[in-house]
Amino acid sequence: MSLQRFDKKLLKLEVKLPNGPPNRSILRFPAFVTAFSDNYTSNWKSEQAYGFQDQTGIFQGTSRKLTVSFQIIPNSMYEAAVYQRDLNLLIENLYPVFGINWTPKSSPLFGIKLSNLIQEANSFLFGWLDGFELRPEFADGIFDGGPHLLFPKHWSATFSLNVIHRKRPGYRQSGKTTAFSIDGQGQFPVKLPPWTWQVVNQADGTRRDPPQDLAPMPPPAPVKKTSKKIGRDKKKAAREAKNKPNKNTHKTGDTATQSLTGEQMYAALSPEEKANLDAEIHEEMMQSLKQHNPTLYYKMRPPAKTSAPTAADEKAMKAAEAYAEKVVYTAEAALGITTE
Repeated sequence: MSLQRFDKKLLKLEVKLPNGPPNRSILRFPAFVTAFSDNYTSNWKSEQAYGFQDQTGIFQGTSRKLTVSFQIIPNSMYEAAVYQRDLNLLIENLYPVFGINWTPKSSPLFGIKLSNLIQEANSFLFGWLDGFELRPEFADGIFDGGPHLLFPKHWSATFSLNVIHRKRPGYRQSGKTTAFSIDGQGQFPVKLPPWTWQVVNQADGTRRDPPQDLAPMPPPAPVKKTSKKIGRDKKKAAREAKNKPNKNTHKTGDTATQSLTGEQMYAALSPEEKANLDAEIHEEMMQSLKQHNPTLYYKMRPPAKTSAPTAADEKAMKAAEAYAEKVVYTAEAALGITTE
């Protein structure tokens, strides 16, 4: 695999160096983890009082120590050289920073992150390393980079991190409630998604793990909004398709009937029904015009002024009438009506 594919696809063990160069302060290794332990030790001071059989314990603190073993398997000599460079940087940072006259100035503290397993507040978990064991597995071969340049094809590495939390772990009391100090209750040391708390009550009052369908689902696709006019047009088309008679001849017994066209259906209406249909079409046209062209809609309404219309009013009325004729013509064409 290439380094680009590794960076995007594989799980990464990330190491933040205490004194790394600006462009290499965070090292990333493929997380082929072979061993992982997260140890917590509660430290108590016990005292035996005279006359009491049980000891008295005085709590002193809880320490935490991580041990991780992982493999590094490069796919080419170039990748092997890059990993060797990063391993060199990691080992160099095991040494402290010295000041004038080689006086120790600061101790090396590392940050480690492995997805949600090793982290603190979605960032690095800091502490000091007991050491770093690096074993080239020469039995798996080496890359020959030229004279005096050898790169192992396989490394085995192990380290132990003594954890120093940035926030003090423990429960903090506020009034009658208590909450854990790091990431909220139930989120330490492994970060979990919110759906893990969606447990389901059983009939007998017990609880079980949430089913798979409570896992986070992808957000629903956005609903495409359509205008009211488009919705009305679709409904109208559906009604017309439903009521549209078949042009074929239907035979019932000995009687043959020919289906009526839209024009014939309109001609068969009474004058009152025709007026109602025209008024309904006009009302739909006006509502559509009001939604899509409010300016023209208000210009089409009869003027409230009692004085004679101005030239601008007449021009607007003509434009409105032309638009109305166009809409009525479209409606008539949809109904199959032919105007002589």
